[in-house]
Amino acid sequence: MPLPRRAFSRRSMLLGSLVGAAAAGAALGGGLTRPAVGTVPAATGLIDPALAGVHPRLILGTRVSLTELARRAAAPAYAPFVSTLLSYANGRAALPTITGNGDDNQWQSVYWALPELAMAYLITGNSTYSTKLRNWTLYVCDPATRPQWGGENGGSMGNAAGLIGVSVAYDWCYDLFSPAERATIRDKLALQADRLIGQFGNTSVATDAYWKNDPQPNHRHFRVDGITAAAAAIHGDGAADSGESDDYRLEFARSQLRHVLNWISPDGSQHESITYAVYGNEHIIRAVDVLDGIGGGDLWAEPELPGMGSFKVDMSLPGFPAQFWYGDTDGSQYYFNPFLWRIAGKYGDGELQDFLHRLYTSGSAGATSFFYNAWNLLWFDDSLAATGLDDRPTTRLYSDLGIVASRSGWASTDVSLHVKAGVMGGRRLNQWRDRLGPNATYINVGHDHPDGGHFSMSFGGAVFGAYAPYGAYLTKQTNAIVAGADVGQAGEKSSGFTQPYTDMRDRASIPAVSSLGADTIIVADVSGLYASPSTSGITRARRTIAFLDRQAAIVLDDVTAGTAKDIHSLFHSKGTVTDVTGGSDIAQTIGSSTVTARYLQSSPDSGATFSHAADTLAVLGTTWRSTVPSTTAAHFAAALVPQRSAADAATLASATATGQLSADLTRPGRIDTVAVASTTDGRGTLTVPGAQADARALVVRRASTSADPSVATVVDAASAVVAGVSVAVQGGRRNLRLTVETGDLRIALVGVLPDDLPGADLVLGQLTPGAIDVEVDGTVRHLTVGGDGKVTVTLTPADRHEVVVPLP
Repeated sequence: MPLPRRAFSRRSMLLGSLVGAAAAGAALGGGLTRPAVGTVPAATGLIDPALAGVHPRLILGTRVSLTELARRAAAPAYAPFVSTLLSYANGRAALPTITGNGDDNQWQSVYWALPELAMAYLITGNSTYSTKLRNWTLYVCDPATRPQWGGENGGSMGNAAGLIGVSVAYDWCYDLFSPAERATIRDKLALQADRLIGQFGNTSVATDAYWKNDPQPNHRHFRVDGITAAAAAIHGDGAADSGESDDYRLEFARSQLRHVLNWISPDGSQHESITYAVYGNEHIIRAVDVLDGIGGGDLWAEPELPGMGSFKVDMSLPGFPAQFWYGDTDGSQYYFNPFLWRIAGKYGDGELQDFLHRLYTSGSAGATSFFYNAWNLLWFDDSLAATGLDDRPTTRLYSDLGIVASRSGWASTDVSLHVKAGVMGGRRLNQWRDRLGPNATYINVGHDHPDGGHFSMSFGGAVFGAYAPYGAYLTKQTNAIVAGADVGQAGEKSSGFTQPYTDMRDRASIPAVSSLGADTIIVADVSGLYASPSTSGITRARRTIAFLDRQAAIVLDDVTAGTAKDIHSLFHSKGTVTDVTGGSDIAQTIGSSTVTARYLQSSPDSGATFSHAADTLAVLGTTWRSTVPSTTAAHFAAALVPQRSAADAATLASATATGQLSADLTRPGRIDTVAVASTTDGRGTLTVPGAQADARALVVRRASTSADPSVATVVDAASAVVAGVSVAVQGGRRNLRLTVETGDLRIALVGVLPDDLPGADLVLGQLTPGAIDVEVDGTVRHLTVGGDGKVTVTLTPADRHEVVVPLP
């Protein structure tokens, strides 16, 4: 993308043109269509002229006045933040620990401590904090003893962290420094900012290029934030020109930020992990907030920035003990969540505010996930009501990364299911790569794992379905399909910063999701991830998960291979294992409670075997293995059922028929059957007791004493037959839920994916000819059934329709 207009030195113009060229990408060949560039609000002026010589200006003093800060410091709603802030500030040493030029961790300590000490001084006036702040700041800015901040020739995360921390100290506590000290500090900030700017285009050192070649790594977000903070803090104060002007620094920062905003995921997801999302998104939000405050433009990009808050909410587990494990993560809520208060306040998002309140008050781990309290004081808005979380949709699809999050609710007693079936980097980042050239493979997927199809369930503070972050980056360390000697998807064994495919974007998808009624059904197709250069030989890997009552899950895998080989379905979990019929009970101790889930294994294939053993990696606990030996087609069924009472005792059986795989989960008084098409395109005729459909998946529930279903969910359906009534979709395929009521059949209709607007008509059949009253979305229509027993119900495009027809 081009830089904003400016008139500067020839050197500045040259650097700007190079940055613009990198952002726009090289000309494409081979007929490949360039994906559209994202959009962010238009840039305006760089900085409000009224701020000349005025401090503070980095959020504080602009968006949040000093008067407002004083109010917040005394307000009960902010008291926990103030108390923790002062406790941490009191514990800071007299001087930071910096060895040589310092490493990233040492400079991050500077970045964390200086805003803390500055805020502690501003709200108390206590000289203990001002003394520490002055000593820390002058110590790291002494050009004789600290000629460089961090490594990578000025391009390091350490330099970026130092720029943020020192810029805040300089700006918020400007009056604590003498004119000579201010000159020393701002000249050092200018020098370090210019060094960092110079590294954005320097990819000649391959080991330093990991953050420079695409817009999404958290490391790049650190750097953009560092330049933004420094450029905004010292603008107009008379720093010695060490190579770039004040205007250019600020314009460079804004241009880079706009570039990032154009290319981050449109739904707020982050491919490196939810942990790295929190780690990096803080810097994006701070940079946007700083520029907004000084008059540098409203860069609050939608839907990307509000999506960050949504993604955080949905990746959190019931009761908020942890987050969904994918990518490189420790699974915790992590420490850097205060920026989410700002998103909630900016967009008036009461649901997000409600979530953050609950997280913060959920216990010590929740409170420490808002560790850096100076930002809590600036970003938390106590005028925004915390309400609405319990009314939030229970199922969300994040299509960019291919993640579905579904849950029964938000309390620790509720159950959540998370499924990941996307590509390394996600779709948006692969669009960026595609713009660079049809055969480009370099984007930073160093934190991504070959984990297509991975899933886990959580309730009671426990997670069932372990995952190995960092390490060897092997599919067998996730809950997925492997072949032969556990060979998995392309990208195994640390593919690092290079994609395994030149056409990665469409190699995995979630083609259908239904959350009608109390059940969630997810279809995941990750077949393309097993193609060469993977040597697995797998040609189809299609997984369907039925999350029944959003409590228990049935997992069906339809797998094919080009040549006969052993095919395995793997599941890992921590916990104490007790064998039961058809599987194992897995018990985890959470506090003083024991939380247990039953994992069941089944396959209708000849020679299938089932086993479990302790994994060689402690983080994975026990590994369950279902194997079909020496085959070109394998079918697996598994179930994961919380065990809370005798009513949860469960068994699992599976079967195949022409073009169909099915499984029955039997519990006291009920049987749930899931059938999926095992055809080439994943659609076909499905038949189970009491129901039939042309669909991807058919899920029916019936009493154990009855052959007739009480409810059926049909996913990606063309037609279905339940309770003697046929339902055909005209004008596209839809998800249907058919509930048998006394004298009626209730039909709920939605799109195959959440963004679809179903406008397809329904043709109801096998009815008695003559007059019939059909209720459509609460309104009764007087229709006539033809001599062929059919009647057409016309529907207009809408998120959802509900039709009630009398049973014949």
